[in-house]
Amino acid sequence: MDKIKIGRSNKNDLTYEDSSISNFHLELDFKSYDEYLVTDLDSSNGTYINGVGIRTSLLRNTDKLKLGSVEFTTQEFFDDVNKLIKKNKSDFKKEYKKVLRLFEQYQGRKNNIVKPSVLPVILRVSFGLIIILLLLFVPDLDDGVRYALMIAVGLISVLANMFGNSQVKKNEKLDLLKLEFENRLICPKCETSLMNQNITYWKGKKGCSNSRCDAIFQ
Repeated sequence: MDKIKIGRSNKNDLTYEDSSISNFHLELDFKSYDEYLVTDLDSSNGTYINGVGIRTSLLRNTDKLKLGSVEFTTQEFFDDVNKLIKKNKSDFKKEYKKVLRLFEQYQGRKNNIVKPSVLPVILRVSFGLIIILLLLFVPDLDDGVRYALMIAVGLISVLANMFGNSQVKKNEKLDLLKLEFENRLICPKCETSLMNQNITYWKGKKGCSNSRCDAIFQ
């Protein structure tokens, strides 16, 4: 469905019951989910975009739309149209490619958060080597000094971990990352979340995992 008719009659694809809206008021030609080409169907009270009467014009989701005397909240109008478009199509290959690109961003940032910090490892190895070299090449160290050096290795490990990201901080970052992406990493048709699997799974998936959704991904 690339063209949608809008008006008061129930024979339209989208119906709005207001006396100032004509039975067949507007035809919409779908270009993208945030841009339509709209044509007024010789309506009685006109179609207005940003306060200007139009015959044919592009409508973007940042514009203000008025049919007759009815002013629409543009985002709600686009949501209504987009739901209708998605309901009547199954080929979502183009939309899914965008989702996968977004998933790559999410997965990359997630990997950066969960990967172990190299700083604690570097500190432990560096100081550990220094202490081992002292123990090997300074044989006249008394037992008390040797014992103190062994304790120092353990203390260095503790201090090094304090410089790295604690698990609590990592979990906070992961939660914030999930909040940022959870409403974007979804099936482009039924909006089922895709975050329950990693990107490798979704790169090989042919369609939506929701059995009631017929979206084809690739």
